[in-house]
Amino acid sequence: MGDYYISGKRRDYAEVERERLVNDVDDLMARVGALESRPPAVISLQGSGTTNPSKLYWQAIDLITARSKLPLHITYRAVGSSTGQKEFGDISTVTNADGSTMDVAGPAPLNDFGSGDIPYSAGRYAALTAAGRKMVHVPMAVGGIGVFHSVPEAELGGAPLHLTACLLAKIFSRQITHWDDAEIKAANPSLTSTGEIKVVHRVKGSSSTTGFTEYMDGSCQPSWSGAAWAVGKKVTGSSITWPESTFGAQGSGGMSDFLVENAYGIGYIDSGHGHDAELAEVALENRNGKYLKTTEADIGAAATYALEQAVPLIPSDPTADFSSVNLYDLPGDTTWPITMITYIYLPADMSSMDPATAGLLMYWVFDFILGPEGQELASNKYNKFVPIPQKLQEYNTLTKALLLSTLPPDTPDFKTETDTLIKTGMGDYYISGKRRDYAEVERERFVGDMEVMEAAVPMAPAAVTEAEVEEMKSQIAALAAASLPPPPAVTEAEVEDLKNQIAALEEETQLAKVGVGLGAAGLALGVIALLAALFNKPRPSAPRSQEIPVRNLEKPTSATSAIAEAEKV
Repeated sequence: MGDYYISGKRRDYAEVERERLVNDVDDLMARVGALESRPPAVISLQGSGTTNPSKLYWQAIDLITARSKLPLHITYRAVGSSTGQKEFGDISTVTNADGSTMDVAGPAPLNDFGSGDIPYSAGRYAALTAAGRKMVHVPMAVGGIGVFHSVPEAELGGAPLHLTACLLAKIFSRQITHWDDAEIKAANPSLTSTGEIKVVHRVKGSSSTTGFTEYMDGSCQPSWSGAAWAVGKKVTGSSITWPESTFGAQGSGGMSDFLVENAYGIGYIDSGHGHDAELAEVALENRNGKYLKTTEADIGAAATYALEQAVPLIPSDPTADFSSVNLYDLPGDTTWPITMITYIYLPADMSSMDPATAGLLMYWVFDFILGPEGQELASNKYNKFVPIPQKLQEYNTLTKALLLSTLPPDTPDFKTETDTLIKTGMGDYYISGKRRDYAEVERERFVGDMEVMEAAVPMAPAAVTEAEVEEMKSQIAALAAASLPPPPAVTEAEVEDLKNQIAALEEETQLAKVGVGLGAAGLALGVIALLAALFNKPRPSAPRSQEIPVRNLEKPTSATSAIAEAEKV
C-alpha cells in the first residue's frame, strides 16, 4: 500500500475488458480454424459445351453424386462446342472502328470447365493469351460425325446409300437437289428414289458443323468453298451461311427429329445420336476409296496415326495453340473420314480455384471420365464413342502431372473405393462404389429386362430358297406315297372346307417358291397337320368281331384328285 508501489493488483475496467476481448478473439479464431478444416457444405462444379457427350457427362454426374459422402452439385449445360468455348473463356466478339471483328476474353472463366469436339480457334486462343490466361486441351474420347438420311428403304434397292465428299458438297450446297441426280445414280445404281433432297443442318455454333464443313472443303474444295454459291460467304466453321431452301435444327436431337419426321432428308450427326435414333446411315467413301459406315470403321485409327507421325499432328505441349489440329480424311482402309476428338477445356493454372472444386474437377476428368469406368461408358451402345487410344492416354498423363503442380494448397485428393476399404472408405473424399441410389439400380434392372426380351424375340423367318422348295416337294411326294388308313366318310361341308384349306396351302406354297416369309420347317408342319386332320378324323368303331371290308384305294397324286376321291365317298 506504499505510495510508491505500482501494484499489479490494481487494474482498471478497460484492461479487464481488453483481456476478455482477446480471449474471445482467440476462441473465435480457433473455431474458425476448425470450420475451415471441415469439408465445405456443398462442393460445386459447373461446365458447358458440346452436346455430343452430354449423355455420358450426365451419367457420370449421377454416379459420382450418388457415390459421394459429401454433398456435390455438378451440372453440365449441353449448348454446343462454340458456346462452351465462349463461356469457358468469357469470350465476346467486338467490332472495331474499321468494321472488323475480334475476340476478347474476360479475366476469368464463367464456369469450371468447358468441352468441345473442336479445338479452340486461333482467335479465341489469342484472346485468352492477351488476357494473361492459359488453358489445356484434354482429349476425352474419339468420335465420328456420321451422315444420316431418311430415303425410304424400299427405294434403296437393297443396298446402303453410297456418297463421296464431292457429292456431299454438292448436295449440301444445293447444286444437287434431287435423289435421282445422275451423279448420285452413278454411285447408287439400284436407287429408285426421285424425291427432292431435304438438307438439314445445325443452327448456332456447333462442332459438328465445323467438322463436316472443314471435311468437305478439305476433301472437295472446288465443290464447296471454290464453287460459285460460296463467293463472299463464310462456308467453314462452327456457324456458316447456308444456302436457301435448307432446314435448320437445334442440337443433335433436333437433327435426328427432323430426319425421323421428314422423308428424303439428309444431315450430319455424331454417330452416337444418329444410331440411338435408329437412323439410316450413309456409307461414306474414305481416303483409301473404301465405302464405310461409322459402325464398320476404326474410329480411333485417325488419332493413333496423328500421334505416330514424325511431326505429330497434335502439339506435344497441351497449353499450345490446337487450332490447326484435325483428323479429317486420314489414310487407312478402315479409317473414318470425319473423325473428331472431344476435348475437355481446363485452366492451365488452377491455383486460384476453390480447393475442393479443384480436387473434384481433377477427379471427375482424370480418374472417372478418363478412367476405365468412364471409357467403358463412353464406348457403350448408347454413347458410341471410341475409348481414347493408348497414345492419347499417355499424352493425358503428362497433362495431369502439369495441372497437379498448380493446385491450390489444401486441395483434397478424391479417391475411388471399389473393393471394400474398412473405415478408410468412409473418408470424406472417397467416391465409393458401395454407395448407390435406387435410380441406378432401377436403370440396371430395366437394361437387364430389355436384354432378356431382346433375346426372346424370335428372328424373322428366312426366305425359302429354290433348293428348299424342291426338297419340300420330295417330302410331300414321299408322304403321299406312304400307306394311309381308309378315309372316313366326308360331308359336303367338310369337302368345301377341304377345298379352302388346299387353296390356301397352294397359295402359301407359291409364295414359298418366290422366297417370301415361309420357312421350310413351317411348310412341312402345315402339310402334316393338314393330312392328319383329313385322315385321322374320329369315326364310330366297329365291333372287334366284325370284319371290316377292305377298299382298294388309289393314292391321290394331287390336291384335285384328293378332293375327287373324297366326293365319291
